[in-house]
Amino acid sequence: MRRLIPYVIIGSMTLASLLVAMLSAHQPAVTYGVGLENCARNSQHEPATVILFCADGNALVGDLHWSDWGSSRATATGVAQWNTCVPSCTSGVWKNAKVTVHVFRIERGLYTRITGTNDTLFAKGPLTLPS
Repeated sequence: MRRLIPYVIIGSMTLASLLVAMLSAHQPAVTYGVGLENCARNSQHEPATVILFCADGNALVGDLHWSDWGSSRATATGVAQWNTCVPSCTSGVWKNAKVTVHVFRIERGLYTRITGTNDTLFAKGPLTLPS
């Protein structure tokens, strides 16, 4: 009987370490909900600013205050800012106006479309994010 004690101890320790390994391997993934991809391809949650045209940065919506974030359609109020690019973008005038924006169409955990109440920025309909 005394000869079996070391085997029982080693078996118990092995079983305990296997249980710890199995439990830690099955921890639920940490999720942060729905995001919005910025121009640097980083996911943001309820961003204060969204650049609408990544290539030149000549339009954005900022000072955003969100509601319904994480639902199929989130809404924010803020300020739209855009460069008139007249006569060129380097000598254009920056304008701004109050705006309400909506983000929607969730794909792979990210909102992929944005639209808003500003006719200058959203005249052709929703924009794909990031654009």
